[in-house]
Amino acid sequence: MSLFTPAYIYCKISHIMKLLKIDYFKPEKEKIALAAETIKKGGTVIFPTETVYGIGVDALNPEAVKKVFELKGRPQNNPLTIHIANKQDIIKIAWNIPDYIFKIINKFMPGPLTIVLLKNKDVSDLVTAGRQTVGIRMPDHPVAFEFIKESGSLIAAPSANFSGKKSPQSIQEIPKKLLEKADIVLDSGPALTGMPSTVVDFTVSPPKILRQGAITMEDLKRII
Repeated sequence: MSLFTPAYIYCKISHIMKLLKIDYFKPEKEKIALAAETIKKGGTVIFPTETVYGIGVDALNPEAVKKVFELKGRPQNNPLTIHIANKQDIIKIAWNIPDYIFKIINKFMPGPLTIVLLKNKDVSDLVTAGRQTVGIRMPDHPVAFEFIKESGSLIAAPSANFSGKKSPQSIQEIPKKLLEKADIVLDSGPALTGMPSTVVDFTVSPPKILRQGAITMEDLKRII
């Protein structure tokens, strides 16, 4: 077997860092707790969603947010999406929320949808790249959901790749150097879709799709 095959890299990584195989259907509580504690301490956690793998930090910890930009080589003008496990957390993140947004939330969250709203003062400009808007998403993935819920945090999480590279659908597609730098990696197997979430800006009228994913504007119009 070549030293550069994904299987070899996976084996080497698992021996030099905390890479945790975790059950998709019944995520082991001790592994979830370890990842959650890492977030609380300002660390970085690579975790699965139904679309791609992400690398998460506490969105309200400025030093942790800086770290994820540095690890990815991400431009400072490229905002991060905040991931949640409780729909009520949206009011901690955004303000001046249109009434119809809650219909959207109840229908499509959790799911592959990122809603862009006006951010409130508790959300750092570091997360939003100086913008007054913020993207919010609730992953439809048991591991992601339990991890975010247990952390008790708002998780800022871009995809687990180097900036400008393909978003990874599995641990084997994540660059080795990024895996080595993360504090915890949760591996529950390949992402189900591989297609990024649909991103919709609800701060403009009419709402505008910033990135097309599985959910279409026609889907949204049936609810609004």
